[in-house]
Amino acid sequence: MSLTEADFVDGTLKSEPATKGGHKIQWQVWMQDKFSSPVWIDVAAADNWKMETSFAHGNKEVVSLSDTEDSWTIDFKTMSQINVKTLTRRAIRRVVILTDSMAEP
Repeated sequence: MSLTEADFVDGTLKSEPATKGGHKIQWQVWMQDKFSSPVWIDVAAADNWKMETSFAHGNKEVVSLSDTEDSWTIDFKTMSQINVKTLTRRAIRRVVILTDSMAEP
């Protein structure tokens, strides 16, 4: 399954990946730069959708997610993101968000 123009409204996805119960699914990557401690960073919306769709269909990997500078392969077996050029690996994880942290009590 791939994204089409029909999946977008004003340049953003019409829907986000979710469980059957309606909980949002967010893929994250473990990132660190020389100025900060390592943190989990949310994957961009289109890549999040692509990763979840591929994962849900039982694929072992997603080939060639791209950011502005690099291309990446996502390996679900090792739960890692691999830079196509440098072979640098980063951990990834799949998070199911059970609550809305912005909701008022």
